[in-house]
Amino acid sequence: MQRDISFEEKQALKKLEISRSEANDHVVKSGHRGKLFFTFVEEGEMVSVQQPVAVIGDPDSFLLELQVDEYDVAQIRKGQHIAVSMDSYQGQVFDAAVESLKPFMHERTKTFTVEARFLHRPPVLYPNLTCEANIIVAHRKQVLTIPRTFLVDGRFVLLDNGRKQQVTTGLMDYEKVEITGGIVPDNIILKPGK
Repeated sequence: MQRDISFEEKQALKKLEISRSEANDHVVKSGHRGKLFFTFVEEGEMVSVQQPVAVIGDPDSFLLELQVDEYDVAQIRKGQHIAVSMDSYQGQVFDAAVESLKPFMHERTKTFTVEARFLHRPPVLYPNLTCEANIIVAHRKQVLTIPRTFLVDGRFVLLDNGRKQQVTTGLMDYEKVEITGGIVPDNIILKPGK
């Protein structure tokens, strides 16, 4: 009888150990310290190992993920200055710097991911905010620029006399293009279609 009691006690202790271990498996813990931004599930809901449960992060350290076209990716270098504007802070521009370039092109969008960090961040940020970022690849002073929409076939402009004039271009972004030759500041150019 003593042997049976001892055996049952050992079995009970083993079952208790297993129950405690299983109970710990049902407690969700983050591997990182931070602020809880959002939970995807309600208390009591069943989740699988692969299912995200929450978004946790450091509110003082936001990472910017920027998509850069394959046409421009060769100009990107670590440490380059970035001017960031956001819909939630209209009219303000914030400084950031390139931290890394992921050397893999997304096949569908034909873009590369550039990671950056704010040098001077906005006072309040939330995950998944959108931004527009201009990575400064070069500086030029005292240059002639025109709106990019004034270019015809990427290398011509229309003069006020209706003549098509070939130009050479330099740096450009989505709005402006540097003109390095073909016209002078005194030339009057027309927007195509006007």
